[in-house]
Amino acid sequence: MPTVDYALAYDFIEPAAPEVSHQLQFHYPYIPNEAGGLRNSNPRGQLVAEISHPGHPDHRQLIAISRPAVTYNDVEAAVDSDHWPWYAPGKIDLAEIRRRVHAAGLGYGQDLL
Repeated sequence: MPTVDYALAYDFIEPAAPEVSHQLQFHYPYIPNEAGGLRNSNPRGQLVAEISHPGHPDHRQLIAISRPAVTYNDVEAAVDSDHWPWYAPGKIDLAEIRRRVHAAGLGYGQDLL
């Protein structure tokens, strides 16, 4: 499954547990098309956070941030990576990213806008 990684140089953290680092990723299925197998430029997938903290008992566990089957462009707009919500130097507030995704109508229990 192809993955788009966000801000690899930084940690995404939950303010309730700032010592646990996460990596933000958009996962989507590779679906070849008729034009030579190129992937869709706006695939449907899911925004997830992977626990990346070494030694954490849930290391590599995925946590859903958006619901499945949302478009990459919609996630990009909601995440707004040009204006990261900084928690501390080198740390991005994952709870605020979750709020942005929810406000954009991409969270669980929401209809598409």
